[in-house]
Amino acid sequence: MTNRTHDHELLIGSTTYRLNLIRDDNGKALYSVTEDVPEYSPEIAFEQTDWINGHGNYWFNDESAYFEGQSIDTTQEGRIILGPKIHEVYESDGTELDSAPVCFGWFAAASTPVWLCATAGKIYRYAKVDTGIDTNETLDTTETGVDLDATGATAIPVGSVIHVENEQMYVTATGTTLTVVRGFNGTTAATHATNIDIYISKWTAATTTVAGVTDLKEFKGIMYAAVGSTTKYYYSTDGNTWTQTDLTDGYAVKFLSSYNADGTAVTLWKFKKPNEISYTTDGRTVAGGGSQWASPAYIGDTSADITNLFLVNDNFMIGREDNLYNYDSVGGTHPLMDDLKTSQSSRNFQYIATWQTATYFSRGDRLGELSASNTFNPVGPLERTIDIGKVGFCTGLTADHNYLYAAIDEGTNIHIYKAREVRTVKGLLWQYCPWVFIGTNACTTISVCQHSTTDRRLWFGYGTHTGYVTITDNPTADSNARFASSGWLRMSYTYGHNLYWDKLFNRLITDTKGCSATETISPYYRKNTDTTATALTAAITTNGVVQTDFTSLVACKKIQFQANLATGDSTKTPELLMFKATGVENPEAIRIHECTYAIGDKPSDRAETLRSILRTARTSVALIRLADLRYGEHVAGTTGTDYAYVVLQPGYPKEVEVVHEKGRQPELGIQVRWQEVGNTIVDDWGYYYGAIEDIFQDVYDATNHALGFTAV
Repeated sequence: MTNRTHDHELLIGSTTYRLNLIRDDNGKALYSVTEDVPEYSPEIAFEQTDWINGHGNYWFNDESAYFEGQSIDTTQEGRIILGPKIHEVYESDGTELDSAPVCFGWFAAASTPVWLCATAGKIYRYAKVDTGIDTNETLDTTETGVDLDATGATAIPVGSVIHVENEQMYVTATGTTLTVVRGFNGTTAATHATNIDIYISKWTAATTTVAGVTDLKEFKGIMYAAVGSTTKYYYSTDGNTWTQTDLTDGYAVKFLSSYNADGTAVTLWKFKKPNEISYTTDGRTVAGGGSQWASPAYIGDTSADITNLFLVNDNFMIGREDNLYNYDSVGGTHPLMDDLKTSQSSRNFQYIATWQTATYFSRGDRLGELSASNTFNPVGPLERTIDIGKVGFCTGLTADHNYLYAAIDEGTNIHIYKAREVRTVKGLLWQYCPWVFIGTNACTTISVCQHSTTDRRLWFGYGTHTGYVTITDNPTADSNARFASSGWLRMSYTYGHNLYWDKLFNRLITDTKGCSATETISPYYRKNTDTTATALTAAITTNGVVQTDFTSLVACKKIQFQANLATGDSTKTPELLMFKATGVENPEAIRIHECTYAIGDKPSDRAETLRSILRTARTSVALIRLADLRYGEHVAGTTGTDYAYVVLQPGYPKEVEVVHEKGRQPELGIQVRWQEVGNTIVDDWGYYYGAIEDIFQDVYDATNHALGFTAV
């Protein structure tokens, strides 16, 4: 056996110390090693009752935010509901438009207000025949509708294709009986006598073909269609018949209605690439009363293109691929974003929206905000959300009085986010909700339109046709609201009390509303090691507070919970008001070395010296090495075999007096408790069963040692 003169060896900082243990009357060292469990609550729970702060939150440190979602609405405080239903609108014959939409335009000044959709090949007008809309989307003979036998009634040709929301309908007549066939598969939906409620919505190509439209803007009751820098623009008084201008400088990429530079007249501004802007007071033909465009101003050089014209608090702004310029009342140009010279992009200022007192714009792969004081801030649904693994760029931007709407291409899919900025106890906070799921359908334009006092819509390109959703302030209280057939929300990761401790979840408590056999909420989970979500329980179809055992126990380090909502009736949505998953946590076992060191007569063993050494250990910012020389260990060896990393627990060292029997004098010593760092986790759930049986009403199964519970 190796000769030794001490029991323990310590490395504190860069200095090695050797100490001896006090022994009792039987020669046993006052030294023990025990395993302990720290004070903790064995029960763990993930609970959320509000999701209004929106998506993008990785770790569950905001109880009103979540990780991500799809076709979901969290803008109503204290609940999750389905996002709006997408109504698909095709051409009048039920076919696709000639190409994908590039812009929309609301022509309120037309003799009959009309909504326009421009594609690369044509301009379309939105025509509708509203003859008793059935709010249940079913055919109903109790309301006055189209009477094929009535004089002056709307004529529906037999066998014609009509639209009922996003479905194709065929109508045939035999005498006064109408037979309605829904869909292309020829399945008969209903048969009714005489009257039928019909809602027809479609795009009809304008009489004049205008190809290559890049922008639609209304000015003084006239709609203008820009067609680029090489073809003169068109204008129309009804959205159907279009006339090409004959003005000398009749080329435009985009328009803007504003005042002239000195503020004396309302003017129509335009730009053409690469860097020319100009204005007129009337952009029609000479014979039609048009006024020639003023001499152009040149904004920046010709190395980059102008992308948009817009106003910020009546300041005239010109967005370029490489900068933002303010064009003042005396024709001066002032660059405001020189940093874009090294971040040039055709996406810079491609999309503009004004919401409340600020202007929002696309900026490369991000969104930007210009405040009333012309200060700039980066914003957007994917801003500061790197942890959730999403990147993307804007493909559409619009706003109404309540919300900002941004279409974001995230690589595979496009989402339309519904957003607003609110003041919270943490300051101003953006809340982004993944509201509409466009999926793989192409979308490069979105726009809000109010068709009537009760009919507000968000329109968007949807592949080579269009889609819209109805905008309502309170969807579940508005009979005009329609809901997507399904949607889901994935909540933030929860780590329990300690990141490394094992967790075991077994039960779910929910508070729901609006559920039924066809309106359901299905709970799922996804561990950090999973790539797909797994069902926790069967779909919830009952309302109120419900407790449900998981289909199987879920063991994890960290976990996300997910709620999948579905409806069989687009007028209804289930509502999730509270979500709580419960279980237990398996803590780390703490290994403790309790030692009483002897005080001797040698200078290195004297009380004041030993106390100073150990007090240094208590305040050490580095881990301490502890080796038991009696077992051949040493601090210069290998961690885990020759020494252990330890810290000194609070309250130590302590000066103690050790009393001996058999006439020996009491002995002075210094007591310490070393706590190991980096030890293993207790892996036997049965060890803790007695402490948690009040939480789990389960039976320990000794044959399933690691996860030995069966939910009952």
